[in-house]
Amino acid sequence: MNIAVVIPALNEASTIERVVASAMGPEGGATAHLVNVVDVVVVDGGSEDETQTRASSAGARILNTQRSRARQLQVGIEATKSDVVLLLHADTCLPTGWATAVLGPNRTEL
Repeated sequence: MNIAVVIPALNEASTIERVVASAMGPEGGATAHLVNVVDVVVVDGGSEDETQTRASSAGARILNTQRSRARQLQVGIEATKSDVVLLLHADTCLPTGWATAVLGPNRTEL
């Protein structure tokens, strides 16, 4: 099963790398054995800082749209084809074990 993590952002340079890393951490990316995070999408609403550069260097795909959290989330959701979409604020890191919590503890094959 594929999970996309959609992160709306606006001037989040100080936190975005850590947030993206938490989404791509031990349960995501190429090292995953239970879940495949195929898409970490940062939807920028017009940042005037290094948000986009830092998110991209951390491995996220960057999309741009007008400033509006609801619009940013909509653009991110529409841009992914994943089975599950997790919406994450740009100042919130996912904890270890997040994929199991999202998908359920009895899930053994994804």
